[in-house]
Amino acid sequence: RNHDYMLKDDKVPSKTIPSETKHTQLVPNAASYNITLHTIAHSGKGQRVAMEASDILDRMLDRCNKYLEIKEGSSATLPPPEPTIITFNSAIHAIAKSGADGAGFMAEEIFSKMEDWKSRCNTLNSSHDGCYKGVEPNSRTLACLLDAWSNRDKVKGFSPERAESILNVAINRRRAYVKSVRGEDYDSPISSFDSQAETDHFIDDDDIVEEYVDDDFGEKESVVEEDDVGEVLKFNGETTKNGIEVDIEQQNTSCEPFLRPNTVAFNTCINAWATSGRGRMAAERTQELLSQMEAISESGELDLPDADIDNDIGNDGSTLADHSLRPNVRSYSMVM
Repeated sequence: RNHDYMLKDDKVPSKTIPSETKHTQLVPNAASYNITLHTIAHSGKGQRVAMEASDILDRMLDRCNKYLEIKEGSSATLPPPEPTIITFNSAIHAIAKSGADGAGFMAEEIFSKMEDWKSRCNTLNSSHDGCYKGVEPNSRTLACLLDAWSNRDKVKGFSPERAESILNVAINRRRAYVKSVRGEDYDSPISSFDSQAETDHFIDDDDIVEEYVDDDFGEKESVVEEDDVGEVLKFNGETTKNGIEVDIEQQNTSCEPFLRPNTVAFNTCINAWATSGRGRMAAERTQELLSQMEAISESGELDLPDADIDNDIGNDGSTLADHSLRPNVRSYSMVM
């Protein structure tokens, strides 16, 4: 390719040809990290898998942050690639699949890093000094995050409560965003998750009954598509309910765009309760979640106006299938 570049205009003196072009740079791109994270996710279970996935993402962010620190006044070099939505989702997915005891907390940390990175990019771009754009979480991000709380061997303690609390925060943030787009009044939503859940609401191990899992539930819906690892992403610019309480930080900020929870997110929460072995309480919570999904689906309260639907679906890297919010066969099967 460099040879073609030199020959494309024989009137250009050779001294004007840069010594390095994008084709001679040897740096990993986003797909390099995505494929690595995809491989880690399928390498097994345990704390080691979760730590490896987290470390890969941290390494990628560290390279970007170091570039931003030394960029000013230095010779222009190609910036290291920033994490795409696929990168963040793959990291959370790997942590969720690991089944590590701290998977839920680690997944929440990744989610926070995504929002922190986006916030920093927005700050830099507002001063015309940014070369990165950051990414917004999408429906798959939420599903992976919830799966980290659900996808543990013999889910105990507050894991189902935590998953449901996160889902409710996401619903409230989405509801406020839709109302703001429609020009309606809305309450300031809780905008962040606090990993320090109240120990008062933990369930003692003695309260756990024998776990019952029916194979007829079928395979879990995929929260990360297998083909995503090599995609190129195009960028564009009530706390809880039913007595389930988690310590979540209240922030009084402007309402920003937020993802639309989908069927997979609800099913993941239902699965967390269905496999918790919590007897009657679990049965009541799964029924409540199912009813909530039916009501939201029928009301359309989380849907943007027709004029904004295309932007909402296309710009976050998701598809129409990701935005489905109707109970499916698996939803009812898990409840039963």
